[in-house]
Amino acid sequence: MSNRDVLAEKSVGEQIVDAPASETDQGIVKDWDGEEAAVRRKIDCILLPILALAFFSLQMDRGNISAVLTSTITKDLHITTNQINIGTQLLSAGIVLSEIPSNIILLGFCEGGFIPGALYYLSTWYKKDETSVRTSLSFYGQMFASATSSLISAGLLKLAGTSGLEGWRWIFLVEGLITLFIGTVFTLLVPPEAGDGRALIGMGRWSYFTERESRIIRARVILDDPTKSQGHIQISWSNIREPSNSRALYTPSMIKSLGFSAVHANALTSVPVYCSIVWLTILSFAADYTGHRGPFVLLAITWNVITYACLRASPYAASKWHRYGVTAVANVSYCSMHILNVGWLSIYCRTPQERSVAMALAVMAANRAGISGSQIFRTSDAPKYLHGLTAVSALAGASWVLALGLFLQYYISPRKSETLGKDTNRVDE
Repeated sequence: MSNRDVLAEKSVGEQIVDAPASETDQGIVKDWDGEEAAVRRKIDCILLPILALAFFSLQMDRGNISAVLTSTITKDLHITTNQINIGTQLLSAGIVLSEIPSNIILLGFCEGGFIPGALYYLSTWYKKDETSVRTSLSFYGQMFASATSSLISAGLLKLAGTSGLEGWRWIFLVEGLITLFIGTVFTLLVPPEAGDGRALIGMGRWSYFTERESRIIRARVILDDPTKSQGHIQISWSNIREPSNSRALYTPSMIKSLGFSAVHANALTSVPVYCSIVWLTILSFAADYTGHRGPFVLLAITWNVITYACLRASPYAASKWHRYGVTAVANVSYCSMHILNVGWLSIYCRTPQERSVAMALAVMAANRAGISGSQIFRTSDAPKYLHGLTAVSALAGASWVLALGLFLQYYISPRKSETLGKDTNRVDE
């Protein structure tokens, strides 16, 4: 009988004298050398499509306002884009207020806590050096929705007048029904927790994973990060104290103002988003392969700084295809830095409580920006939006400086030295 077979027969909690210390942490013996890759691929195939589908639904529900702005909604409702901006601000404010409470509950209410809750949930299934790519893959659903919903909206706008409904009403109706359907599917199919594959649809009669696969799933992440052995966590006020997107909204309107029809503007909006999926894939794989996140966050922001400045300086008298090209390039990297930064943040959290709250705070910060950012592109600034583009360029420059400072802080901080002393794995910067 091989050593591997002997180990497989021993209980999880049994100590083996000649086993390396890292393999007996938390009373766990690593006896699955040839099985971990297959289990990880199984998790990928089950978990990532479900989360990506949920992100798709979330973005479709939040993002269709950008499509209806190219329709006749302001005329039909006798409102201005400034009033729509206020509505967008209220949405962002509601999300900010519900981020931490819903992440503490981890049931989520409204849409507020979904992103931090989903990202925390994802982190419980994977080891640290696997998180960047998987976080990005989950966000692909959101990015794909940004692109695909624009194409769907372009088609729905052609239904204007059908059954007495304007194009924007068709967008809200059809995309709302799609969101409800995806929400139901997600609830039925998502596994309840790491290692537990008994989805609600099975009513406890079957599981995605065998008993051994479930044990490997739990044990491998605990060996990588012992804090994940805590299971259900309680978050106190002290945990909350410790961790102490307007341009995308108006992109279809900006493209329409170049001389394109509403249908073409929404279709063309999807092109840079599909390109951004490729760009983010490259950065995410590079980050996990090298074990460094900071340089790739900086690279993504550098793209933003350069392209936003070019968009701001681009002559409005240039051909519509020239202006569209600059706008498209500026949209390729707009969300990459945020997604990579979330993965970077997750790795440096020391406890599950800190990870949960920190992710909520990060998403809160993004939505707080949405509250003020909703007023950057105003009716009086159309169609060139020079003031709005100036503000976006300045904010991109400020974020580059902050990211550089954060990278240098992690590079020279005592915390890195402590981690080097405790962990033989590659340390992220």
